[in-house]
Amino acid sequence: MDSQRFPVNHSGSANQPRPGWDVPGTDSYNFTIRTVSGGGAKGGPIANSQPIQRSLRTNPSRLRNMHCFPQSSSSISCSWSFPDSHWDSYTVEVRQQDSWELVYALRLARDRTSLSLENLQPYKRYNVAVRVASAGLSSPAVEENVATMIDRE
Repeated sequence: MDSQRFPVNHSGSANQPRPGWDVPGTDSYNFTIRTVSGGGAKGGPIANSQPIQRSLRTNPSRLRNMHCFPQSSSSISCSWSFPDSHWDSYTVEVRQQDSWELVYALRLARDRTSLSLENLQPYKRYNVAVRVASAGLSSPAVEENVATMIDRE
């Protein structure tokens, strides 16, 4: 395609994403599309269609570098790095792996980068799934499996 005949307008600074580039999560984009016909080699009349406008919000990106460790026979802790996008909060689900029973369902504030889970059963495996939430959308879960320690009492 000839870019002068089919221009793509992008209003923004040089460091903002362009169409076809990777875009960071939870950004809002407004698109206006219209067809242009005519002109031709002899410079005839040009006709424009009515524009169609749509907005799109991308999902937030996943959090980074999550690690979970046993703290005792009844507790585990997890920590992570902030995601590479805008976000409001985190949602956390903790399930016992044997039964897939939901043990915790939490929403954490956006400034949190760690979590301590208490009152778990000794020597059991747990699945911790954390999603980044923003503007009603959520990222895919980042999951870690971790076991509590053996109770020596």
